[in-house]
Amino acid sequence: MNDYIILDGKRYRIAHESWEPNEERPMTVRRLMSGATNVTFGPATFTGWSGTVMADVSAVAPFGTPADLRTTYKKRTSLSFTDHYGTAHTVVIDRRVGEKSISPMHDAPDNTFRMNLALIKL
Repeated sequence: MNDYIILDGKRYRIAHESWEPNEERPMTVRRLMSGATNVTFGPATFTGWSGTVMADVSAVAPFGTPADLRTTYKKRTSLSFTDHYGTAHTVVIDRRVGEKSISPMHDAPDNTFRMNLALIKL
């Protein structure tokens, strides 16, 4: 197991306390007039990952910088992704990306950006 992921060819460390794989199962729950509950499941399961990705301002290849990550999430296309177990996937980045600098000096060489991402497997 790795303490990083690979997104669009660049490595990024992940915050272990927030990074999580997840699955969404499409389903409809109906409460019937009789008091019974009716549940219908769809045949698919949607796999994804969400959490905090960390990018150092002065990252050295193969690690990506905050600028690399911004370029990646602005692509609006499918991306290559290798999870922390080393398994390769094709993903898209979900709509919202949050970005925080841990230093007030955003361009300081020792600064790290923490970016909240949600990835959806295609």
